Amino acid sequence: MKIYENEELKRLLRIYLSRETREKPSLQPRSYDKVEISKEGETLARIFNAMSNIEEPNILEKLNAIRKEIEEGKYNVAEKVLAEKILSGDIPEDIIKIWLGE
Repeated sequence: MKIYENEELKRLLRIYLSRETREKPSLQPRSYDKVEISKEGETLARIFNAMSNIEEPNILEKLNAIRKEIEEGKYNVAEKVLAEKILSGDIPEDIIKIWLGE
């Protein structure tokens, strides 16, 4: 018995071939997925774009000026402002401990 002469195999091959021709893709162009950005996404993109164009301030000059004033003894701290910042929690406790020498 030859395998390719088996009637059952021929029947299965015909079914397979008919299924294959039915499942062949058409020659029409494919439709692709689309991405739509929400209004919120567009707004965020504009915000991020605007933020990326903002130059960071150069605080080095200001820090050097303050450092110079401290070294020359000209820098004064308003005690009331400092006390308010300490009480409000704006100044971390570890910095306060360093000031106190702890």
